[in-house]
Amino acid sequence: MRNKNAARRHYVAPFINADLVPTVADALPLAKFITDITDGSDDQTDEFADYAGDGTVQTDIVGIQESWDISGTFDADDEAQALIADMKRKVGNDRKLWHLIVDSNATELVVGVATALSIVAGSGAADEHEEFSCTLQYDQRPTVEPYNG
Repeated sequence: MRNKNAARRHYVAPFINADLVPTVADALPLAKFITDITDGSDDQTDEFADYAGDGTVQTDIVGIQESWDISGTFDADDEAQALIADMKRKVGNDRKLWHLIVDSNATELVVGVATALSIVAGSGAADEHEEFSCTLQYDQRPTVEPYNG
């Protein structure tokens, strides 16, 4: 079955500590005026060839950096956008938040602590609405669990 990207739901929540994992009901939907959410994940690889094979170079995945690039129009009254916008001039742990994703089939929940990077909350041409964008990069591989909404 093919699903529209809009069926995949992204949520954010303030990060207090790793023991206080929010539920979807407690999190803020990252949706209003958000027009594009792109998977910007990156695989770290190591290439090698050994005598156990025929000498063909193989690629070994040694790490994964999952991140999501988010963009749209800035709405300072939207709680999810405001949470991220307020982090713009902060550093360290003050840039951390929870990022939750419900897949487009609403059967899987992805949860993890992420860092908000490259925050833009108000930018662009004079005759256009203010831009909003950021990258939410998971600090570690997020957990994936069944979801039944």
